[in-house]
Amino acid sequence: MRISEGAEKAGVYVNGDPIQYRVKDIFTTYKGSWDRGNIYSPPMWADLDYPPSLREGGDDHIYVRLIDGYRENVTFETSGLHEVRQVEGDGWANLPVFNAYSVDDPPAWVHFMEEKGQVVVGGGLPDGEHVSLFVVWEKVQGAVDPEPGDDETQDIAITGFGQTVRINANGYAFEIEVVP
Repeated sequence: MRISEGAEKAGVYVNGDPIQYRVKDIFTTYKGSWDRGNIYSPPMWADLDYPPSLREGGDDHIYVRLIDGYRENVTFETSGLHEVRQVEGDGWANLPVFNAYSVDDPPAWVHFMEEKGQVVVGGGLPDGEHVSLFVVWEKVQGAVDPEPGDDETQDIAITGFGQTVRINANGYAFEIEVVP
C-alpha cells in the first residue's frame, strides 16, 4: 500500500485485514489542484498512475476508486451520519465533506467496502484546509464473495474522540457498537 505524505499528515490510516478488497493507494490534493507545492499535493506516483481522465476536481471530497469493481457500495460514516455511495461506471464513488478537524486528533470519517475489506479512517478538512482524499481499492486476487450468514467474522476497533467503534462483518450482516 502506498500512502502519500499529505495523507499521513492528515492522520489517515488503515485498519483490518483485506477480505475481498484491499487498499492500494491513498493520497490527497489541495484545493482541487494536482499542482505541486503543498504538503497535501499529490505525489508523483499518483500523477503517473491516475491520468487526468480518472480524476475528479472537488476541493473537499473523499473519492474512492475501485479497480476491477462496478456497482459496489462504499459506506462512509462519521458521528451520527451514515452515507452509502455506489461506485459508478467510471470506477469512483464521491462524497463531499465539510467537517474540519485538528490533525492532532483522529479524523472524523471512516469508510469501507461493505464488510469486504479494510477500513480507512480519515477524511474531512485537516486544520480547516480544503483537502480531498483519494483512496484506491483493488480486489484481492482469488477472493470470492461470502455467502450471507457465513459464520466467519472480522472485528475491527477504531478508537478516537473518547469512543471506540467496532465493526463486525458477519456475512452480509453489519453492526456498529459504540463503547464509551
